[in-house]
Amino acid sequence: MIKKEIPKQIQKPSDPSSKMSEPDTVDPNEINTDDLQQFKLNVNKWCELDNKIKQYEQVVKAHKKIKDELCSSILKFMDGYEISNLKTPFGQIEKVESETKVAVTKVMIEERVQNYFSKLGFKNSKEQSQTLIKDLYDNREKKKVVRLKRIAPKEPKPPKAPKEQKVPKKTKVKDIDGSTTSKKSIVPDSLKKI
Repeated sequence: MIKKEIPKQIQKPSDPSSKMSEPDTVDPNEINTDDLQQFKLNVNKWCELDNKIKQYEQVVKAHKKIKDELCSSILKFMDGYEISNLKTPFGQIEKVESETKVAVTKVMIEERVQNYFSKLGFKNSKEQSQTLIKDLYDNREKKKVVRLKRIAPKEPKPPKAPKEQKVPKKTKVKDIDGSTTSKKSIVPDSLKKI
């Protein structure tokens, strides 16, 4: 059930298959019932798809983990026997080596800019580089992104079980003949506190 208020302006979704009409402004009390029904169907379908996507992502994550483990094993075998490519019924598999650049970090930028200023002969290269970096980071353009985010309802905590009354413990008692038997403790409560 939808708990949020419906905005005064309803925009037509970008999906051309939607059957909702496009009103200019709408009084929340006068929403077209067909539009409301379509809106509810869209929300339900969106939630179902969101659930499926999460399930598929978990499956893909598990498969990728297994694939990475197999990849290490296959590469080790190929390296051991100096194999560079394989022909399989699924296609050719090649061992490919490539180089990628390390991601740029704020610390790396600060170091490089400070080195650059010091090479140019600036006396306060550290302060100037920090000023420049701060200006770059503080004055970046901001991009506004509008999306839907689902927050799953919290599952209610199970009710606490009532405290059980203590049952007298069974104790092992040695009989005169040396055998042990289990008997309930018959020590009165008044003596247990002592």
